[in-house]
Amino acid sequence: MIVTTAGIYGKILRTNEDGTLSLEVDRNTVLKVDRSAISLELTTAYRKKTATETKPAA
Repeated sequence: MIVTTAGIYGKILRTNEDGTLSLEVDRNTVLKVDRSAISLELTTAYRKKTATETKPAA
């Protein structure tokens, strides 16, 4: 899951040869966006957040 600089959330389906990405934002809805429009990869951010929240206090 990623978020674009415009605030659109979606899943990358494929990278295109012209430097763009096909981004699935809903069932049967795919947007073509430029790679530079990707702001954040949410899966990694979510994992880091939950890992720090669940660590026991030392």
